[in-house]
Amino acid sequence: MPRDLRDFINNLSENAPSEIVEIDKEVDPTWEVTSIARKLQSEGQFPLLLFNNVLGSSHRLVTNVHATRTKLAYGLESPEVAPRDLLQRYMELTGKPAKPILVDNKDAPVKQNIKTGKDVDLTELPLVQHNELDNGLYIDAGILWVFDKETQTYNAGIYRHQLHEPNLLGVYAGAGQHLAHLMRSAERENTPLEVAITVGTHPYLTIGSTTRIDREADELDAISGLINEAVGSPMQTVQCETIDLQIPANSEFVIEGKILPNVLRTEGPFGEYPWTYGPSRTNRVIEVTAICHRDDPIHETIFAAHPDHNLCGVLGVERQLYERVNRVSRVREVRMPMHGCCRFTGFVSINKEVDGEGKYAVIAALAADHFLKNVVVVDEDIDVFDDNEVLWALWSRTHMDRDAVIIPHSFADPLVPSTYTADQLETRRTDWDEQIVDQAYLPNPDTLDTKFGVNATKPVTTQWPKRPEPPEVWKDLDLSEYIDGWTN
Repeated sequence: MPRDLRDFINNLSENAPSEIVEIDKEVDPTWEVTSIARKLQSEGQFPLLLFNNVLGSSHRLVTNVHATRTKLAYGLESPEVAPRDLLQRYMELTGKPAKPILVDNKDAPVKQNIKTGKDVDLTELPLVQHNELDNGLYIDAGILWVFDKETQTYNAGIYRHQLHEPNLLGVYAGAGQHLAHLMRSAERENTPLEVAITVGTHPYLTIGSTTRIDREADELDAISGLINEAVGSPMQTVQCETIDLQIPANSEFVIEGKILPNVLRTEGPFGEYPWTYGPSRTNRVIEVTAICHRDDPIHETIFAAHPDHNLCGVLGVERQLYERVNRVSRVREVRMPMHGCCRFTGFVSINKEVDGEGKYAVIAALAADHFLKNVVVVDEDIDVFDDNEVLWALWSRTHMDRDAVIIPHSFADPLVPSTYTADQLETRRTDWDEQIVDQAYLPNPDTLDTKFGVNATKPVTTQWPKRPEPPEVWKDLDLSEYIDGWTN
């Protein structure tokens, strides 16, 4: 049956105890929570952190839920899968939508406590201030659900939400995201946009919400299908109290509200996934109309601008890259490395058959996702999970004047610090009659960047020296037979 965040925590505690740390000491949600995570990170440790005593709140708090690929495997209910094989498992689970099962309030744990109207108070949640220059407290691990009336489908995504008032949250969405499109459409009609934010869900919901699918597809059905494949039954949903949306019934919290048309508040800066601060800007706001939660709920936060932030969405990006390149070449493996924030750098190994195929794969890869900034395509004998291997191929198998592909003026996410806007490329005329020109959408100007890729594959039609290696029996050696205390 469908699982919840508590099942995931218990599973880790019982079967992967090195992946979880429980802390009973009182902690301050302003910087102390993330300072503990950052100290562990400096020592190469990324356990899930469960805080049982958070200053100013009666609720528990969890972070680092997605901070290792091992935890991602547990999140997909596939702990037996090796980290390097996780993308293949993810692809097996996705692409098979299933309708969720709607249940009554009495069967929905998230409805154990319901607060509406004047009882709504976001300050009761253990909201976290992550980084030194963040402008306040944020909800950053919530899945925002919204219904697209044009396509009659649900959209899901993770956004940043600054606390403005006890019943008022900010919401930031990049100009190219589906939510931004729906907000612009609602504003043209001067109508509020109903949204719900679920916080504290089983990780397969978070992972599923980052999947790249067609805008016309229903993400509620898509995520329900992933759950159905993982555990044998689809998602259970429940109707919201004050808006017309369904949300996952096993969530720890659900925050219901409406994005108000043409109402903006200044928010930020905020530490973002490129490991830089997203600047202060004016963004839309959500008027919160209800908060529902389980008994003794667990609030989740994603450690912003650190591995937890990057890894929670890596599989969706890797899947998109795999499928796009696989249309033009036989892909062996794909990896989005952490040093590229799991978004901007892609390593792809292919089974190359003809010369020129590697560069074609580079072009397909760069067009796969607007976040992707650079890609290296290598032969199947190169391990894309080993940076030394990829860099070795980069210098030993390339002529940059022939193998590099550079694409300037490409659409990019505005949070990337190297981006620029169109008006930085040309002088814009300002004397047009307003009646004869299209008006630019000013709050979120389109940003551009330069993408590049390298075909680091060896030629097919030219002799090439072999790599020196011992006989392949070394791959099957059991080191515990040679080294006391060694565990494979």
